[in-house]
Amino acid sequence: MRDFGEILAENRKKKGYSQSDLVDLLSQEGIQVTTKAISKWETNAREPALHVFLTLCQLLDIEDIYESFFGENPYNIMSGLNEEGRNKLIEFADILKASKVFSTVCKNYPIPSSCRNYMGTSFCWYWKLPGGFCKRNL
Repeated sequence: MRDFGEILAENRKKKGYSQSDLVDLLSQEGIQVTTKAISKWETNAREPALHVFLTLCQLLDIEDIYESFFGENPYNIMSGLNEEGRNKLIEFADILKASKVFSTVCKNYPIPSSCRNYMGTSFCWYWKLPGGFCKRNL
């Protein structure tokens, strides 16, 4: 497992951003920090608050946070599959969607109060009666 600062600096540089650029991008998201704060994060002297961390991941296009910071994600069902296997999995998912047995939008059910904007997503998964998970846009 690599440290947070190394991963942050690597992804920032990969996007071609300076620390000042990252300050500006965070400011556009309503998060006020300084280049000194970013430097401390990158040297592991400090860690950002959770909402700042999640915003950084979004700005730096870190899609699989688990894999980026902890290694192979055991919850990624495509992990370990070659391209043919990934394509088959996507094909199977398309078949499930087309069947409409596993609905992804539940229009007739209220959004539970437990649903919030989570990790930059604008939807919430919850249990739908009489059975099955569904995705509800917020």
